[in-house]
Amino acid sequence: MTNLLVYVVVLFIVAAVFRVDFFFYVLYFLFGVYLLARIWAEQALKRVNCTFQYAERVFPGERTTVHLTLTNTSPLVVPWLRLHESTPVQLRSSAAFEGVLSLRPFERRELSYDLDCRNRGYYVLGPLTVESGDLFGFQRYRHSQETQRVLLVYPHVVPLTRLGLPAQSPFGSIPVKDRLYEDPTRLIGVREYVPGDSMRRIHWRTSAATGKLQVKRFEPAISIEGQIILDLRRDDYALARFYSASELGIVAAASFAAHLIEARQSAGLACNALDAMTGEEDVFILAPGRGQRHLMQMLDLLARVKLTTNGPSFSETLRRASLGLSWGATAIVILPDVTEELFGVFLWMKQRGLHLTVIVTDPHQAFSSFQARAAQVGIHAHLVWQERDLDAWREAQET
Repeated sequence: MTNLLVYVVVLFIVAAVFRVDFFFYVLYFLFGVYLLARIWAEQALKRVNCTFQYAERVFPGERTTVHLTLTNTSPLVVPWLRLHESTPVQLRSSAAFEGVLSLRPFERRELSYDLDCRNRGYYVLGPLTVESGDLFGFQRYRHSQETQRVLLVYPHVVPLTRLGLPAQSPFGSIPVKDRLYEDPTRLIGVREYVPGDSMRRIHWRTSAATGKLQVKRFEPAISIEGQIILDLRRDDYALARFYSASELGIVAAASFAAHLIEARQSAGLACNALDAMTGEEDVFILAPGRGQRHLMQMLDLLARVKLTTNGPSFSETLRRASLGLSWGATAIVILPDVTEELFGVFLWMKQRGLHLTVIVTDPHQAFSSFQARAAQVGIHAHLVWQERDLDAWREAQET
């Protein structure tokens, strides 16, 4: 561009001194080409639309493909277009995505690249930088997509039967004598129809065999709330194992959540953590709920959270998370180690009528002593220690 201006100035001086019309014609031509190329390149780039399509939520080990669609919505040709997409280092299967192409009037082009989702986390994709210009190199224009695009990689979900943890007790359904609450999935027999019974409960096959209307009898039960409480305060973990132990805790929390939801029980989640999406450090609480949508909300939170350095203590987290639980609910506590202060909070939770299951991922003292002490007050304690143990459980599941 600088060389062109120098050339134009020199040509103008020569034309003015010698008064040669040909030089003026060349000068007008160059100025017209420059002005047309600048307007063309600027307007053409403004009319190029970029859209993305990809799976926004995946599990570790999966690969997601980002589909990029470029559409030229103007009648002008885009001579050249250079693309550069910034992606997190943890997701790259190769170098950052780049490409150079041209677009005809109203042409649509589709490009794609893969992301390897190896580790749990909250990832921001982009921005996509689009650069264009004219054929003569007079002017270049650059545009960046400001829209934030997010990719969530969920934690691993391991079946509890492979964890060596209780799959039914202490959480599940508690049989009761009061028949106001019945589990429609647990048929225990039939009885004769009495006026007032719902027609939906009639067992037609048995009624046809006996010649009398028979009504289904279900096992009486009440559903138990399960609140998963996870400690993600950095100071509570040992320096040598803070990453592996905290990730083990997140995997255990995700596994419990999936197990409870699949068992048609209520499950909630609470943790003191740093939310990578908002940058907030606090106690995040999802009240117990049911269904796959609620499970996705819990997995979303577990994908975003990180260890916190300034967040609330875990004793405060336990108190805040358990205050909303009803009598008979189960608190599934996942933490690196149990201190005397935390053990006192456990006793307070037991006095409130809560069942406790404690998962320890990084004990600083003999775990067997705490396990025996916890058993004396009716607390179930389990140890999850090494990442390779989870790998062994996954291999056992596959075989």
